[in-house]
Amino acid sequence: MNKTRRSSFSLALFSAIGLAATVQISIQVPQQRSVSGRILGGPAQVVAWIRQNADRLNTDEPKSGLQDVESLQRIIGSARIVALGEATHGSREFFSIKHRIFELLVEKMGFTLFGIEANWSECLPINDYVVHGVGDPARLLAATLFWTWKTEEFLDLIRWMRQYNEDPRHTIKVKFCGFDMQRVRPAAEFLTTYLTRVDRQYSEEIATTLNELRVAEGLRSRGEWDRVWPKTKAPVETLERRLTEKRVSYVSRSGEKEWLEASGHARMLRQAVQMYSAGLKGEPSPRDGFMAENIEWIRNEEGPEARMMVWAHNGHVALSGAAMGSCLRKRGVNIVAVGFVFDQGSFRAIDRTSAATQRGVLRTFSLGPAPEGSLDATLAAARIPLFLLDLRVARGAVAQWFQNVRWTREIGAVFSGDALALKRVVPAKDHDILLFVDRITASRPLLESRTSGR
Repeated sequence: MNKTRRSSFSLALFSAIGLAATVQISIQVPQQRSVSGRILGGPAQVVAWIRQNADRLNTDEPKSGLQDVESLQRIIGSARIVALGEATHGSREFFSIKHRIFELLVEKMGFTLFGIEANWSECLPINDYVVHGVGDPARLLAATLFWTWKTEEFLDLIRWMRQYNEDPRHTIKVKFCGFDMQRVRPAAEFLTTYLTRVDRQYSEEIATTLNELRVAEGLRSRGEWDRVWPKTKAPVETLERRLTEKRVSYVSRSGEKEWLEASGHARMLRQAVQMYSAGLKGEPSPRDGFMAENIEWIRNEEGPEARMMVWAHNGHVALSGAAMGSCLRKRGVNIVAVGFVFDQGSFRAIDRTSAATQRGVLRTFSLGPAPEGSLDATLAAARIPLFLLDLRVARGAVAQWFQNVRWTREIGAVFSGDALALKRVVPAKDHDILLFVDRITASRPLLESRTSGR
């Protein structure tokens, strides 16, 4: 989720968000306008350049052909990672256009990995479905932590991946993975079982630590939650090292595949505990750096030439500061980052507005046209409903405009009001490419009948 900075208690927050995911209430958020009404604009030279250089897309609908998105082959070039952002976590068009782009990346450009801003451990069963057809994808998706991905649009993408893999002509299969580390229970449960099998004596030594992590998600007291991290930090760091030191012995008892999976779970536990411990101390969150490390770890396991599409919030795929995208580029990764921008429309988010009467309720919000002078309004002034814009080709005064601070709407899992959703960005430094959607609509939550057996 976008910019999780503190986070000794963020997992409990997101657990509550998941529980609230079925509440749907539409709220119209009023817009501030000038006396003369809205002025679609920005500098005339910039708007003219956008019109001339925009790669227009015909539709956001998946499985509708690739001809209009083929310009991305030129734009992406030889990049190993394509990172696709989103200005909200709850908009249908952002999800569906990413589905279209992934079709192109797989079918035309040899991409084999799909990564999402979701927990690595709990995404493994979804990968089993994508690769082997094991399980019910709707139920597997419903079992994940974040409400943001529990949508019909995301389920459509997972099913497309499975259909692609089922085709015998596609000998190289696409894989699904998460690269986040906020949920600890699945990893703790797997490691409890695994260590009992391969190293019973050590499993007894680490049992208390793993049990504390296994039940952490159910804790309701902030004090209880915060006490978990300091006392588990050293044991989980030791656990990760032990899996490496005992690799030969453990593999002989379990096989390489299970050892690799255990190592991944241990990695995620160590990162989660370090992240939450940093939050307790008021230190900057290492989460974006960890996500970047995990993306490279996943890609390297696939092979040095592997290409991966990454899905996260605009704030994470950004190429500036300590964002995940920036961390990847600093590590020498050939990455192209795409920021998503919109003018107006609807999205789902947890209500944190001043008028909220119920904490943690998931609602549908609607916003009018973007504020005058913002990046969003300037892109809207081109009057093209859906387009890609390569900022790297801008020159002169136009390039300078995109290299200066602008305002844009960036809404994560929560919404505190339109004014608070405005963020300062430097478009050409944060993203290589912009994808603009004139009007967004709210993402569609998973149908209850898909996950209840009805």
